[in-house]
Amino acid sequence: MSETASIVTFMKTGRLGPLEIGSPEANVRALLGPPEAIGRGFGKTLIQQYAGGRLELTVSKAKQLVLIALFPFRGSEPSGVALLDDLPTGARESAAVLEQWLRQERLSFEIVDEDADSRALRLATGVTVSFSNGSLYSVQRS
Repeated sequence: MSETASIVTFMKTGRLGPLEIGSPEANVRALLGPPEAIGRGFGKTLIQQYAGGRLELTVSKAKQLVLIALFPFRGSEPSGVALLDDLPTGARESAAVLEQWLRQERLSFEIVDEDADSRALRLATGVTVSFSNGSLYSVQRS
């Protein structure tokens, strides 16, 4: 990816560098090349994995991007994507720290799922941030 993307920019804008929901699959392939793995999703979608599974892109039957998902602790760092470098200290280990930072950045959110082991926040940008067992698990937008 020639344009550097970051997890913070993704949370703030819902875009991962030049990638956004609705992008044609051809544009995704032109930016990232062929995926390392492809699997079937729901409703005839294709899940394409890059960077050892850290980046998952789901493409619809109409060949448009319908889901961007980052899994910061899987695989390797995708080229041109600074997944964790710009997160505030402690945010990847604590939902409370991330929530405090979101408030400081004036990013509105709501808690959409919570139990003893997990917590999910939905940001106004449409991005969902999930924590599992106290650590950041995924950041995604559909």
